[in-house]
Amino acid sequence: MIYTLTLNTSLDYTVRLSEALRTGEVNRAAGEYLTAGGKGITCAVMLRRLGQEVTALGFAGGITGDTVRETLLEEGVKCLLTETESPTRINVKLSYDCVTEINCKGEGIREEELGHLFKTLDNVSDGDYLTLSGSIPPGVPKDIYADIMKSALAENIPVVLDAPGSIVRDCLKYRPFLVKPNMWELSEIFGEEITEIKAVAEKARELCRMGAATAIVSMGADGALLCTERGDIYTVPAVPVHVKNTVGSGDSMVAGYLSAYINSGDPVTSLRYANAAGGATAASIWLATGEEVEHLFEVTQGTVLQYSEERQL
Repeated sequence: MIYTLTLNTSLDYTVRLSEALRTGEVNRAAGEYLTAGGKGITCAVMLRRLGQEVTALGFAGGITGDTVRETLLEEGVKCLLTETESPTRINVKLSYDCVTEINCKGEGIREEELGHLFKTLDNVSDGDYLTLSGSIPPGVPKDIYADIMKSALAENIPVVLDAPGSIVRDCLKYRPFLVKPNMWELSEIFGEEITEIKAVAEKARELCRMGAATAIVSMGADGALLCTERGDIYTVPAVPVHVKNTVGSGDSMVAGYLSAYINSGDPVTSLRYANAAGGATAASIWLATGEEVEHLFEVTQGTVLQYSEERQL
């Protein structure tokens, strides 16, 4: 079983604009839709679409939280979200030629709600995988990911960590199975701007030296880079698709890698599958279907290259 933990669950309201946003004026929508959000929630749905058994943990409250639960159940995701007194936050995303996001921080989590969450974590045991994704809401200790990972390490539970850079930096000593920063987050982890492929490769190796078993850096239009536990580096170019929506692409990459690794045990195959999942979602209004991911996986055979300084993207 794969368990996904989303501390800052959301209901995402996406508006497709008919033309570029004009501030201070009336704007017309070409379309709108509601989706369950929060990085772990998105990852859970994608994992289920890829055929994995998955249970969602985290917080949800109010009418908005009910909508998140209904979405998960409709997708076939088992739901153990802790009920909160405060309603689940709503994020607004404006889409035209790019996506402008307005993400709310969410209201506070009460002590008894936090205690209930820890009880749900008792369901995770040796042989399961656990993903920790996204930001930490008010009322939750800032070191909660570190505490969870420390316990998971003691119980031999592989943890996938996809969180803000400062959290990743503090948690590497607990040996995550996988970390997946994007370029901005990688720069945040190391406190310096990182733009060149050579620097990305060096920092990915550093992430593994600091404790990560595997590191994937998503590089947008430049594709993705993988560093294995042995320090081997592989790169894959971005999948050539017409991008409709980048929201959820990174979460789909995590889901794609984990799903493929469970099925194959091969990190290079898993990188290519992760890249296909991220690209397929980028070409979708919300998340890709399993069939769309499989199609891109098949048509991108042979795209993974072992990295060397002489042969760069």
